[in-house]
Amino acid sequence: MSLGGSRVDSGSFASTSGTYACPHRQGWSISKGGRICGRRSPGSRWGRDDRDAYRSREKQHTRARRKQGVLNGSRLSNIGANSDSSAKADLNSASLAGVSVQEEHLNCGAQHIPLMDEEHLDTDPSTDKELTSSSHSISSFFTATDWEYHQSATRYFRNLLNIRESTVYKRILAPCLTVTAFSALVALYNSTHTLPMCTIATTPHTLLGSALSLLLVFRTNASYARLVEGRRMWGQLVRNAREWIRLTAVYFPRELHPESLAYVQAFAISTKGRVRPGRFRRDPNDVTACRYDMRPKLLKVLGPETTEYLVAALNPPGVCARGLSRVLLKAVQRPAPIPLFVAQRAEEVIKDMVHAASASHRLFETPIPVSYTRHTSRSLMLWLLSLPFALWTIMGTSMVPACLVISYVLIGIDELGIQIEEPSSILPLVPMMNKIRFEVQAVMREMQHPLQYAT
Repeated sequence: MSLGGSRVDSGSFASTSGTYACPHRQGWSISKGGRICGRRSPGSRWGRDDRDAYRSREKQHTRARRKQGVLNGSRLSNIGANSDSSAKADLNSASLAGVSVQEEHLNCGAQHIPLMDEEHLDTDPSTDKELTSSSHSISSFFTATDWEYHQSATRYFRNLLNIRESTVYKRILAPCLTVTAFSALVALYNSTHTLPMCTIATTPHTLLGSALSLLLVFRTNASYARLVEGRRMWGQLVRNAREWIRLTAVYFPRELHPESLAYVQAFAISTKGRVRPGRFRRDPNDVTACRYDMRPKLLKVLGPETTEYLVAALNPPGVCARGLSRVLLKAVQRPAPIPLFVAQRAEEVIKDMVHAASASHRLFETPIPVSYTRHTSRSLMLWLLSLPFALWTIMGTSMVPACLVISYVLIGIDELGIQIEEPSSILPLVPMMNKIRFEVQAVMREMQHPLQYAT
């Protein structure tokens, strides 16, 4: 089965981990975007009539299951209390392993599972658009095609031609032009033979340049270490959230599924809201100002009272972690408790999630010592402003473009360290949040329609 618009002859789902059979949905087609669309006959195009016929068939299938009493059941009072009471089980588009689905909740047997909204990078207000490129950036996951484009030998010419679109270029243009304008003034002054020339020896300036280079390298390395740690912590959070979802689906009793899956989604939402709270601007029309509002996102998975309590809490991820621990305690204290090794593994998962959230918040609240950043910026500007006096005797008026290039390279290195120092503003949090959503979606889908193996 291919994802390029071909028919799924065996009625199965494709994912990175395998092919999953779904016997009562044989003949589904998959669009170019990877979305499961519905049935189509061989050699025909998937049109509106086919989609309507598919939805009608799905509704008939759902009504038949309801008559059998499969979909009837009560919901938890607080978890998902704001959800639509008439949520239908017919799915406009279904997904496994990351394929996009549009419905907000899934009915799995007698349980109503809340599902958080799918996030989009273009509309996410908390992503710092000034630090992310419009094409390929660290704020999105790379595919094989992206890697090929990124590693292409044409990158030298391509990146040079689109330098005006660079986020580094846009942010350092003002200081670079300042250094260039100052070097032009120095050249103009030294060109008038009626006045004594202003020059300095090149040897002391060269020695200071070596020390300044080490200062820039140390600071950039420290910033990169923070970026790597931030990515590792968010990877740990997503990995453990997936592990919790797996333990819930396989070992936890069905009546605990809505509460368990709601709290693990709320944990991810509150962690992101804690490290991306928003940016204040004095100008109300400044497009870089934003506020990440957790309330509407939490209302998708929690009840109104729990949501308000979570928003007002000083440590929202901690509240969600205690909720997960209470769910685990319920699973252990049941007449038929979950296995001991599962309880121990679940407790380790909660501990690792709390550690990842705490480490991410630590990186957000604690920068590299501010005095280090200030001293680097001051030393760099002093060295660049004194550069024209050292280059005049060697290069003459051609030092002006040389100062522009040198300032762009050195200030750019310092800017790179600044951009990656606070990793949460540029990391791919949006696709990582969607990974958790898709995992919940896939698990519930598998529980509703059990997987089959080849015979």
